[in-house]
Amino acid sequence: MKEKIINLLKGRFIECGKDIENFDWEAEWDSNLTDSENETILKKKIDVILGKRKKELVNDLKSEKYVIQQKEAYNKWINSNICETKKLKSLFITPKIIGLVGDVNTGKSNALYYIIELLKEDYEFTLYSYGLRYNLGENKIFSLEELEKIKDSVIIIDEFSNILDIEDRKKRKLIERTIRLIHHNNNVLILVGLPSNFVKFIASKLSIFIYSKSNLSDFVNGSKIKEICLNYMGSELGSSILNLPKNELLVFNGETYYKINIPYLEEFDSKSKNVRILVPKNVEKM
Repeated sequence: MKEKIINLLKGRFIECGKDIENFDWEAEWDSNLTDSENETILKKKIDVILGKRKKELVNDLKSEKYVIQQKEAYNKWINSNICETKKLKSLFITPKIIGLVGDVNTGKSNALYYIIELLKEDYEFTLYSYGLRYNLGENKIFSLEELEKIKDSVIIIDEFSNILDIEDRKKRKLIERTIRLIHHNNNVLILVGLPSNFVKFIASKLSIFIYSKSNLSDFVNGSKIKEICLNYMGSELGSSILNLPKNELLVFNGETYYKINIPYLEEFDSKSKNVRILVPKNVEKM
């Protein structure tokens, strides 16, 4: 009877894709109990184990389905925004310096990852970066000296003031020389930072200006990047803020202004993984 009960329970394991070797059948059988009592106890234990396994399978299926849905939504978005994606890709055809400016938590990093994914769909290119949180298979740099040696590449420097500290007099000449070499070395450089980071010298070297939501008072007075922002006459420009939603960028290509919509890429949102600082208590009702 014991063997029959164990074989039936093993069958349940196999049906659920569980390895029968993961359960010590002999050790779990209590010789002091009746066959019926053993069967009842073992069924309860196995129900718990297989219940967890089913949850794992369901979660795996949900996760896989979610990834597929995300990819389908992304492709659908790309197909419905062909003109915008062409404009964005065209910014990277020739060597130049692009400035991406905006306040904290306004979608700048999401925009960067989207741009990279967009370029990878149609082009092969060498990518270098500084300050990106996620590894995209690119080459990482950590100094001005490395930046100066790069040729024929796309370079992204997030929070660029950390590496291009123009206030450091010892580095100022090296920074100026490195910036001037960008065109000579056939590179496209994207500098990403806050409005206050774009001092006059840096702003004067930009060919393309890309804005996310920005506080106007944080721009450096007299800088080209502030002047171009204030010259924009769209409804998003108020008296104190350029009020753009997170999924929208304002681009000035040297001749015209236009807006670009940016899809939300959850897989690159490091903030979405943050643990809540304040967690509500479970208050029992009287």
